[in-house]
Amino acid sequence: RPQEALEQFDVLLGLDPGEEDGTPSTWFNRVHPDDLRGFQLAIEAHLSRRTSLLQMKHRMRHSDGSWRWMLVRGIAVDDADGQPLRMAGSLSDITVSRRHEHRLRYDALHDSLTGLPNRAMFLERLERAMVKHKSDPATSCVVLFLDIDRFKLVNDTYSHAVGDRLLVALADRIARETRPADTVARLAGDEFTILL
Repeated sequence: RPQEALEQFDVLLGLDPGEEDGTPSTWFNRVHPDDLRGFQLAIEAHLSRRTSLLQMKHRMRHSDGSWRWMLVRGIAVDDADGQPLRMAGSLSDITVSRRHEHRLRYDALHDSLTGLPNRAMFLERLERAMVKHKSDPATSCVVLFLDIDRFKLVNDTYSHAVGDRLLVALADRIARETRPADTVARLAGDEFTILL
């Protein structure tokens, strides 16, 4: 690989200059074991001309021992005989953006106050349970609806902060009393649903 690519590799992975020799094996040794086979298949597909561009997101081990998400984009550079000689491209650390993506996905499916699944996730899991029941009538599910009586009185008398603490405590208690396969969700306000 050209020197600039080696320097980029070293900087992104916190390596001292020249610590790695830049061979494919040193690269593969730093790829997360769960991502390695997919990465190798993507390279093989590109080198055999099944894809016009190598583009892959995978984790790599940083010198501090942490895993960083990387975006690799590259294209094979051929020799005079038309055989792949090397890869030219870029390596970008996308760890922060992956965290933001994960957080956005989490926020889209969870209640911000209690951390429970929200209406969207509840409906998604209910639909899955109904599809499963249609394909296997021996499976079944139950939906429970829970509403706190006179909750508005708690908010009006003691404050919304106290009401929020009550909702969090109730969410925690319901979650502790259900099985991991069940879904406890907060729909809105003081309304909860439980999918058993």
